[in-house]
This record gives sequence, structure tokens and C-alpha cells, in this order.
Amino acid sequence: LRADIDGLPVEEETGADFSSVYPGRMHACGHDGHIAGLLGAAALLKEQEDTLSVRVKLIFQPSEENTQGAAHIIAQGVLNDVNIIFGLHLFSDRKTGEISVEEGPRMAQTDRFSIVFEGRGGHAGKPHQCVDATVMAAEFVVSVQSIVSREINPAEGAVVTIGSFHSGSQYNVISGRAEIEGTCRSFREETALHLKQAVEARAEHSAKRIVMLSIVTSSSHRLHCYYRILTIKRMRAGRRDFLLSRHLIMGILMDMEKQVAGGMTLMEKFWCDYPICPSD
Repeated sequence: LRADIDGLPVEEETGADFSSVYPGRMHACGHDGHIAGLLGAAALLKEQEDTLSVRVKLIFQPSEENTQGAAHIIAQGVLNDVNIIFGLHLFSDRKTGEISVEEGPRMAQTDRFSIVFEGRGGHAGKPHQCVDATVMAAEFVVSVQSIVSREINPAEGAVVTIGSFHSGSQYNVISGRAEIEGTCRSFREETALHLKQAVEARAEHSAKRIVMLSIVTSSSHRLHCYYRILTIKRMRAGRRDFLLSRHLIMGILMDMEKQVAGGMTLMEKFWCDYPICPSD
């Protein structure tokens, strides 16, 4: 039985009497509920230890959020004698008292990418002497929106998300550097590879197209531009990091209901529906 135990850099706003006492840190995303659930399972199993026909391991897995934890416990040999693994995750899309178990992949694996576009900065009044990194990056953001809709089989699940975009520091200065971070999510290795290659191709195309336009409009200046992909990390998921365990042994991941104040899925307001749980 496996539960993730990560704390996250989030300021807790639940108002619960067991709220985090550490400013800016909490067991968000349901992880406090996961820990409590596995401890409860441990207590129940211990009471029935003499009747069990199998040995049960209790795995308190770290580093699920950065997707390194599963590889860590596997490297330690924790799963060497395990035949089947069960995980449970609280999920706001489920109704109170509902448990969801479905065949096939439960949640997607994740690839994280970081891209830097570098052009030539300059004064806003002299765009013809610049290579605008903001425009480069903006064109890339728009272009990746068609990867899933036009290149991936509609019957497959895939998502490309741009989560961070930073460029420039002054309102009247054309930026020479833009940084973008995002994720690609998929269920199949073949799809993950396609997404990676598509992101790289669009980054290169956007960079080259903008620099070529700049050279045409300012032939008297020697302009330069390039992009570089800092990282495209392979990350396992299910709830992200669980899938790596499933590659080795049979695994089952279940979802249970959780509540969020105001009906919004905000980690800082996460709240389990504890009254439905037996108190004894």
C-alpha cells in the first residue's frame, strides 16, 4: 500500500485546527489525507495480522510532486518482493463517499520543458534594429496549441501546457530574452516522444522565422537570434509518480472524494470531507 507524503510551498488557508504551523508550507493536494489513510490502514491490518495470508508493505513515498520518489524507492529495492501495489488519491471531481477504480492508465505521465529565446534587445522606438524575443516566444506559445488538435489521434489523451512566460523588464525596451516553461502530458511513450519532438520543432521554427523577418527589415545591421531548450525532462506520472511503479508490477490507483472551499480546486483551501469517515 503506497501513499505520497510531500509537503508543498503553499500557504495553507483551510482554517483547520490541524493546519500547518510552518508559514508557506503545507501538506497540500491531499497528502495529509493520504498519510492519515495509510496510517489508518496500518492500524487495521495490525489488528488482523494473524489472519493475513500475505505480507503487506506500507510505503510512505517522498518526492511525488517532483516525480523522483518512485524511482528512489525502486532503486532501494522496496518493490523487489512486491507482486501488486495499491495507491489512493483524493480527487475533487468525485462525489462524497465515491471511490473510482477504472481499467487502464489513471493519470498521465509528464514531460517538463524549459525554453529560452534570445534575440537582440533595443529601444522600443527602433524595432527595426532589434530581434524581439517576446514576439518569438509568443508565436511559439500560439503554435504549440495545434500540436494536440492536429497531430495527436483524437482517441488518445494528450495535453501541452505553457505555465510560465517571462520576457522583458521595461515598458519601452524591446526584450532580447524570453523564458518559457511548460509540460506535456500523455499516456503512451510514443505520444510522449511525438510531443517532445513537436515542441522542439516549433521552438526552432518560431525563432528562425522572427530572426529572418528582422534581417529583411534591417539589412544594414547584423542581427542574431537563437533558442535553446534548457531541459526536457522525462517525468513519470500517475498520480504522476505512481506509474513508474506500475511498469514493474501490477498496480491499482484509486480516487476518492475531496472538497475544496468555495468549490474551487485550490490547494491552499484543500479540505477532506472528514465527517463521512468513521470516528472509531
